Amino acid sequence: MKPKDKGYKDKNLGVLEVDHVKFPQEKDRYLNLTLSMAGVCGLAIENAKRYQKIKNTENKLRNEKEKLEAALAEVKKLSGLIPICSHCKKSQG
Repeated sequence: MKPKDKGYKDKNLGVLEVDHVKFPQEKDRYLNLTLSMAGVCGLAIENAKRYQKIKNTENKLRNEKEKLEAALAEVKKLSGLIPICSHCKKSQG
């Protein structure tokens, strides 16, 4: 079983740097704003990754479905060529 993804909060997604704080006395507010922005950015990155994973899975499923439908069509075509007893289901060829 695969370990459950803990999300973006336990991962390092990048670095956010604040330079030249205009009002140094408001540094704590800047820090809080920066932390909030980092959380929103992390969430957006994580959502984009999950969306891409879902799209990739959808494409794989679509491709597999097409392969299965083609195989089923081939089986139906071939089953019409082989005489099969409707009572015992054995081939009569």
